Amino acid sequence: MADALQNAMQKDEPKFTDPIRGEMVCFASSMISTNGVWQGDDPFEYSLPLFILQLMLIVLITRILIFLLKPLRQPKVISEILGGVILGPLILGRSANFSATIFPLRSIMVLETLANVGLFFFLFLVGVEMDLGMIRKTSQKVMVIAIACMSLPFLIGSSTTFLFNGQTQVNHLCFVVFMGVAHSVTAFPVLARILAELKLLNTEIGKIAMSAAMMNDICAWILLALAVALVESNSSTTLASFYVIFSSIGVNGKGDYGFFIAIIVLAFVGKVAGTLLIALYYKMPFREAFVLALLMNTKGLTEMVVLNVGKNQKLFATMGVVAVLVTGMITPIVVAIFKPAQGFITHKRRTIQRSTRSAELRVLTCIHTTRNVPSVINLLEISNPTKKFHIAVYVLQLVELTGRASAMLIVHNTHRVRKPAIYKTQVQSEQIINSFKNLQQHVTGLSIHPLTSITPYSTMHEDICNLAEDERVTFIILPFHKQQAVHGGMEATNPVLRNINQNVLANAPCSVGILIDRGLGGLTRVAVSQISGNIAVLFFGGPDDREALS
Repeated sequence: MADALQNAMQKDEPKFTDPIRGEMVCFASSMISTNGVWQGDDPFEYSLPLFILQLMLIVLITRILIFLLKPLRQPKVISEILGGVILGPLILGRSANFSATIFPLRSIMVLETLANVGLFFFLFLVGVEMDLGMIRKTSQKVMVIAIACMSLPFLIGSSTTFLFNGQTQVNHLCFVVFMGVAHSVTAFPVLARILAELKLLNTEIGKIAMSAAMMNDICAWILLALAVALVESNSSTTLASFYVIFSSIGVNGKGDYGFFIAIIVLAFVGKVAGTLLIALYYKMPFREAFVLALLMNTKGLTEMVVLNVGKNQKLFATMGVVAVLVTGMITPIVVAIFKPAQGFITHKRRTIQRSTRSAELRVLTCIHTTRNVPSVINLLEISNPTKKFHIAVYVLQLVELTGRASAMLIVHNTHRVRKPAIYKTQVQSEQIINSFKNLQQHVTGLSIHPLTSITPYSTMHEDICNLAEDERVTFIILPFHKQQAVHGGMEATNPVLRNINQNVLANAPCSVGILIDRGLGGLTRVAVSQISGNIAVLFFGGPDDREALS
């Protein structure tokens, strides 16, 4: 087998230069798949079997780390970076036999090609998860916090470049930009997942952190692209230009490692100080300001992308360890020192009993699927709204958050002509809106305000309660977590809905009713308008029974 490989190498086979070691690496492009070990072939000498083994090893180590770190509530990116550190030159890569067998130089090109494809998908997902509409809605406070948390560590990182005078071979401005970006960037996707894990996405501190991190990330990518463009204007090839700019911060010994770690710690302290001071200036409580400063130090794949451009394995591994330590400490510290306060005071809840007959009754009805629509429509119609007794209904469609980092609250316009729906969620939204729009046209004294909330199930009750508080809603209608089956019994459609209902009951700023559909949804609008009947109410006394009777 070794002879076959040598013969293949002696031919006109492809070659490439390793930018890290400066060595010429040859590989046989014809040796892709093996005939099998039974034919005497060594699978490690062929590209495809070796590539599959590498992927299996990477996925296995990453999944094991995810399982081990799950009790600590660490984001997946921590496990992914740690997996790279374990397989890298700091741990397993220190073994020459392991590196030569599992990650030989001739396999690096294939692995890096796939890694670059994955990077493209990652950047695409970052763009998808960023809601640029949030930037237009950001307040002055968020913009100042974003500038402060990036500018101070950027200045600290870039100011250290004078210590490398005489060691750099490129435009000093490019080197300054790189060092500043590497130390000041906040990992927006990782921060979003940490906030979701801690159930802080919909809190005030979560919204500020998300908006500031988004602006920070966008600025970092723009500056990085500018630095790369400046280097490429003076270099012939992309890889060479990347290597020239970033090899200037190569480490030569333990002293250099310690010096570089000191710079990172200094930038971390600068970011905390900058964010903390601005947050305190805007009258934010100290504990919340400190938590916000910690969250803005979240590190992730963005820094890894920046450092990977440098093609310096030792520096990459060092920064990877630092990113793991910094990001890994954030979640336990935030959990230990920050407990979100109750947003609503229970003894001041709005009730139907306290509302006057002449005042507008504001109702928030929640919809999970189109099956909830008929019973809610019939209930609203038999409520008998009139011009004097007006009912404003906020129809909130609840959709589980998937494929995005940030939650969304979409306000629909019932009078606007819409384009044809494409996605399943959009189709359901159109059907729900059209049903309530038709109800509004046929019932006097009823106004419909459709909305869609896209959020994780764990924080869905917060969206409901926040909307009820913002719109001064008096009554919330929630669909029961069980629905009537064909045989007449009740069956659970989604067990998670029960937890949502319980959380709303515990935290709502107004009265809450659970709508159990026992056939009311099967009646048509015409049938409901023509029926009359008696209603029996079981009254045992107490505030809940009095509210139900009202």
